[in-house]
Amino acid sequence: MRSVFRPPWAVLACTLLLGVASARGQPAPQAPQAPAASPAVPVPDHERLRVSFELMGAGYWDYSQAPLGHEAQGRIGWAIVGLRGTINPYISYAAELNPVDDAAYPEPACGEAGYFYPNVPDPTIPAVACVPDGRNRVDLYRFVGLDPLTQQNAVRSAVIDVHRPDGRFGVRAGRFVLPLGFGWREMGSWSNVDAPLIQRLDANATFGAGVYGRVTRAGATVARIELGLVRGDTNRNTEYSYSAFVAADEDTNSGATGFGRVVFTPSPLVDLRISGKYGYSGSKVEPYPSFYISKRNDKALIGSIQLRPSRYVRAFGEYARYVSGLPDTSAELIGLPPSAVIKRGYYAGVELAVPLGRRWEARAGVTREDLSRNDSLVWFLEQQALYRAHLGARVRSTIVRWSIRPAPQVELGAFWNKMDNPLLWLSGVVPVEGDRAYQTRGEDRAKYGMVFTVSVP
Repeated sequence: MRSVFRPPWAVLACTLLLGVASARGQPAPQAPQAPAASPAVPVPDHERLRVSFELMGAGYWDYSQAPLGHEAQGRIGWAIVGLRGTINPYISYAAELNPVDDAAYPEPACGEAGYFYPNVPDPTIPAVACVPDGRNRVDLYRFVGLDPLTQQNAVRSAVIDVHRPDGRFGVRAGRFVLPLGFGWREMGSWSNVDAPLIQRLDANATFGAGVYGRVTRAGATVARIELGLVRGDTNRNTEYSYSAFVAADEDTNSGATGFGRVVFTPSPLVDLRISGKYGYSGSKVEPYPSFYISKRNDKALIGSIQLRPSRYVRAFGEYARYVSGLPDTSAELIGLPPSAVIKRGYYAGVELAVPLGRRWEARAGVTREDLSRNDSLVWFLEQQALYRAHLGARVRSTIVRWSIRPAPQVELGAFWNKMDNPLLWLSGVVPVEGDRAYQTRGEDRAKYGMVFTVSVP
């Protein structure tokens, strides 16, 4: 029988309380008597080149991996080196390099007796060799990897920006993160393990170009508009369009996807956004009539709001509507009636910050998410009356985070994420045969752990 490890809540709580007590009880640090020694190699920091660094790591327990005894994980999510600079008043550039590349992308699974894995290679497609790690890298609900973004090898993003000197209008091109909703770090999330599903679905990085404009008032930006085109495939991994498991940065769609966002910031207290994308991912490959090598709808509309009545309090939320499923020609190729698949949901949260002494700060927040489980796979299986799949089920999550900042560049925290997924067996978490078939237990839903982040400067 598999033993269940219970969360070390007492240890986590004591660690944070001791940190708070230490911050309050220690006298304020004295100013240094002499400047610190310079590094052996000075870090470039001037107009042409500025260098930054960001590190994130976490130790956590994810019980969706428990059937194979892999629930305990300790990983570095990213170690990003940022490069940016200004060539002249009209041209700037920015790039992020991350050798860790810990994105949660699917891999071809070898299967397991009594379980259904959607990422087992289809025998009707060109031969794909399965890998043992495919049991862990399945989909949004069973995954290994802390980073919500998919990279191009070590390149996370790289853009060139041509703009007016006042910044009111510009054009950018390269590999960048699509401006969809709030970024997960904007809303206090750390990684795939504690971020709401909507934030993970909106974390798309790909190649393209776009224009942007700003409206200013008294020197402050009150509105920003962004429009552009990027290559397709931004939802290929999340909609089970594996395309014979070619690399995530390889384009399998000949068409472009359009995106847009309008941001209103009438005051520092209010942030309103409307964003979306319209396009397709994957390709219909006629010699191989397979669900896993076919085109997908890729459309989204997201409404976002953040209210910050003070520096220490904020409330936020998003409503999202996604359209996936197979377009008409792809559905007909595999012999199923065409139908778009609609996924709707929201998340809402509140976050409080408390100053501790002169330099330390504590943060705590809670987020509630309610999102449809509808996707291309659920639709496909429902059409064939397989594995009790049915449209209309919902995934509900409650996420709690708390942390301490001993310095503005350092954060030490912990999180707890309870996700109630009614179709866990479609991700290989619960068996579909045997005594435990379709039975979900409480520990199958739990994720919790500790995290640290460091950023310089």
